[in-house]
Amino acid sequence: MIDTPAITYAKAKQKSKFIPVPKELSNLWFVKYPSWRHYIIGLYQNRLDELIRQNERVVAQNEMIEIQKNQIIQSINYARNIQKAVLPVEGQLKEFFADYFTRYIPKDIVSGDFYWTYYLNNKVLYADATGHRCLDLL
Repeated sequence: MIDTPAITYAKAKQKSKFIPVPKELSNLWFVKYPSWRHYIIGLYQNRLDELIRQNERVVAQNEMIEIQKNQIIQSINYARNIQKAVLPVEGQLKEFFADYFTRYIPKDIVSGDFYWTYYLNNKVLYADATGHRCLDLL
């Protein structure tokens, strides 16, 4: 209905015929035939209503995703607190080892790394995240 070219894509759900209406006739019919005007405005209104419903669904889904994301972050932070509580403290490591270093760098919040030390029967046991190294150090 305006002088700019339009690109229209459609996919019919059933066998259909497409009858293009020239812009000049469409504008004329819009003024001359109220039923044509109501038909065209109804098409626009239906499409607008559909877009509003889709937008409302997207907003609701985004709100749900945000809630779930916050719950996941809270769980990960809780896991970080547990992990920090289980890891040996610096003083304990200094007590067991004269010369040592640790490299503990979580990717984001929590790390997959885990190390453990334990003093048992005058021996220090040390294990890494997977238990591959368990050393009897004393």
